[in-house]
Amino acid sequence: MTDTFTLPNDDRIDLPPRCSETSEPVWNWFGLTYSAYFVMPRLALQAMPLDWQRRFVALMEECDDLDLVTPVYSVLRRDDRGRYCNDPWRDYKRGRASDCDPSWKRLDEAKGGKQ
Repeated sequence: MTDTFTLPNDDRIDLPPRCSETSEPVWNWFGLTYSAYFVMPRLALQAMPLDWQRRFVALMEECDDLDLVTPVYSVLRRDDRGRYCNDPWRDYKRGRASDCDPSWKRLDEAKGGKQ
């Protein structure tokens, strides 16, 4: 199913299907990047609203149930010039992304809500 956008002159344009409606949503989500991996710090995950965290954990448990096996990896941070650098996100305190980056706020706090 495609969405239709109506222009001011009442012409209609069919928009491309959303990622969830295509046959390869993950491929589409990565787009034209050269990325082969998706890496997200644990603190960023823990800073998401609880409902989001529960859905994420359910998906990870579903991967476990399907016996999805991947190689073991290590992650090393690089700066804008490609040099290895210190990674404050690596030494975390439970749920405190703001300890790594003071500008970081939980998404629910940023929206004015409480968890």
